[in-house]
Amino acid sequence: MNRDKLVQPGRLPWSPVSAAVDLDVWHEHEVPLVGTYRLEEQVVLFTVVGDSSDDLTVWAYRCLSADEAATAEELSFDSVGELREHVEGLFVRREAVFALASDLIIEKWTPADIEDGLLSAAVTFLKGIVTATAPDPLTAFRRAVAEVESVRSDLIDA
Repeated sequence: MNRDKLVQPGRLPWSPVSAAVDLDVWHEHEVPLVGTYRLEEQVVLFTVVGDSSDDLTVWAYRCLSADEAATAEELSFDSVGELREHVEGLFVRREAVFALASDLIIEKWTPADIEDGLLSAAVTFLKGIVTATAPDPLTAFRRAVAEVESVRSDLIDA
């Protein structure tokens, strides 16, 4: 399935396209945070990446194989940590889509190949947004200086 069809702007992260059906929530806290939905014949896994309580949230999506989808129906977890570890493993070395939501409404997204893990791939996704929205080199420079300033104490301690 074309990864660009997994999300649309203006949609909720757990229902990212109008054709999404059969939502199966694996974990929620006020809103669905991890689960699957069906898009045509494909089962799509979704998860929030990082903190779900921020105004800006990052979400990841990937199509499951038929075997993965069948196995997912049988899964149970003893803890949220165990669930997160399993979900992370389902994304590593896979094609996925990252989406940025503001107040739980999807604004931007891009396909991504996840090599090392969700967090590092999400950082790359976010840096791409920052780079794409920097209107000129001076603004990009100022943003880079602000980023260094925000981690300055970490640099001094290193």
